[in-house]
Amino acid sequence: MLGQTQTKTTAHKRPWTTSGSILLLIAISGLAILGLVFLATIWAGAESDAAALDRQRQLVNDRLNDQVKRVSQEIQLIGAGYASFLAADPAAHGEKTLGRIRGDGASSARTFGKIARTVFGYNAAFLVTPSGELALRADTETARRFKWVRPLLQPLIRDLEISHAQRSLDAEPSRVELMRLEGRPSVAGAVSISAASRADVHDERAQLYLVVFRFLDGATLDMISREQGLAGARYARTSDQEHNEVAFQIAATGTGEPLGFIIWEPDLPGSRVIGRLVPVLSIAGLVIAALFFALVGRLRKSLRN
Repeated sequence: MLGQTQTKTTAHKRPWTTSGSILLLIAISGLAILGLVFLATIWAGAESDAAALDRQRQLVNDRLNDQVKRVSQEIQLIGAGYASFLAADPAAHGEKTLGRIRGDGASSARTFGKIARTVFGYNAAFLVTPSGELALRADTETARRFKWVRPLLQPLIRDLEISHAQRSLDAEPSRVELMRLEGRPSVAGAVSISAASRADVHDERAQLYLVVFRFLDGATLDMISREQGLAGARYARTSDQEHNEVAFQIAATGTGEPLGFIIWEPDLPGSRVIGRLVPVLSIAGLVIAALFFALVGRLRKSLRN
């Protein structure tokens, strides 16, 4: 009798053990598949985020290069206007001595400076002699401002003078660089006025330079932010971005010196996908676990009967 009972118990244990092993294997397999899907999603999301960051950094770099090209084109246009005025206006032509413009010619010439600031959005525009002096009589504030930035802008004029002296056919008509001016990242440019007018290259008095600069951390950054969709874009002198922000370093064209950082909240499509899939995969895992325990309970109940 005892042997029959043990045999019956063993017979009940075998189906349970076999069925339980199968259920456990199915549950483990389902969770393993979910795990692989989760890991694949994490990897794909990380790769997508990295590609998106590289693309956004490249777009910011391209926009800065576009600013340099734009300034070069604009100052050549303004310089051509200056040159036409100096060549055609009798007042300016007759009273331009030692590289300086006086009288009615000076009043008319200042109009081009106002155009550069109001129409083209430059923060400052100066008409400069080859020696680095202002060609127009300026107020105290303008003179002080030019004196402050002159040492940094003079190399642009010197480069143009060298090119002008060499009379190279492939020489660029203007010089534009990224640099720090008045403690702020800026794009600065210089163009030869006489070159634009094709004046006599041997006439020292005919040589003038238009020098302008525009800050990158004000309206220019706002424009770049709108064009590229840079959420919360701001300028910082140091890389002090938050954990959810990314920083792009602005470097000086001539020296490579860091000028500061453009910081923004990047658009990360991979993170968005992960954020949407994680709850779904978590629910799927809970459903598999619940089905496993439900089937185990039902199997035990059927075996007891």
